[in-house]
Amino acid sequence: MNGIKIHTVLFCEGIRAEIGGKYTLLGASAPDVTILGSAIPVTIFVSLFIVGTPEQSGPFHAELRVKNPDNSQVATAVLEGDFTQANISAIGVGQLPILISKEGNYIFEWKFGGKKWTKIETLIVRTRQEPLASILKASV
Repeated sequence: MNGIKIHTVLFCEGIRAEIGGKYTLLGASAPDVTILGSAIPVTIFVSLFIVGTPEQSGPFHAELRVKNPDNSQVATAVLEGDFTQANISAIGVGQLPILISKEGNYIFEWKFGGKKWTKIETLIVRTRQEPLASILKASV
């Protein structure tokens, strides 16, 4: 398998496969997250829903990795499946644990069958110093 041309990547809390090749995405969000600064380091769980067009039909094997702002690998996964046709297809990556050690850009990359690593998407991690309840209370 040579790969897939990505059309859309959605971050979400979970993915549920349904009958008939459909998916339910739980907690879909923009590619950013805000974490209370005092909670770092912390492991968060991220799911990815990737829609694209495969270069060819047939079985595929891909490796996925996440790199932190220091360019260190903080998560990995192996993806295997079968594109029954070379038309628009979806790949769901569920509950990938990612160690967050600092704020910044966390880069998601993959490679198919030994090819070179290709960027999928960037998750932007921001920190907040005060708990949200304190901010809301102060504004009332």
